[in-house]
Amino acid sequence: MIHLGTITTALTELLRKNPDLIDLQARVDEAEYANQNPDNTPWIGVYDARKVYDPRTLGRHSTAWQGQVNLTVVVQYASFKDGKDARDGLEKILEAVEAAITADVRLDGTVDRVTGLEVDYAFRREEFERAYFREGVITIEAEVATG
Repeated sequence: MIHLGTITTALTELLRKNPDLIDLQARVDEAEYANQNPDNTPWIGVYDARKVYDPRTLGRHSTAWQGQVNLTVVVQYASFKDGKDARDGLEKILEAVEAAITADVRLDGTVDRVTGLEVDYAFRREEFERAYFREGVITIEAEVATG
């Protein structure tokens, strides 16, 4: 069976070792509460989200299953200058995260392959009047064979 903790740990280490994210001084946490403080950005959180098992019957024995997993990566950036600066800073970090994932679509051998990435954006203006606090939430879809 699939242990999502192994996959999220591999992804976390992949991001922590990424030279672009190191240069951007992004902190990467795994399975921790989401950052609530704009002073602590750039920040990246890695979380397990979902796993689904589907039986595979084409040429396989009855214990072979195909697993679909979803991981969530929360990326945050805040600017004390203006909204455009916050948007541009968030995009730099998102691009580095996306590049790291697409450079290793097996996530250090923990999945068969990443099959999709989706990014949703949020602007947390109402919570922090002194900063432009932006957030991008990446959903990663991957396949994992079992059995």
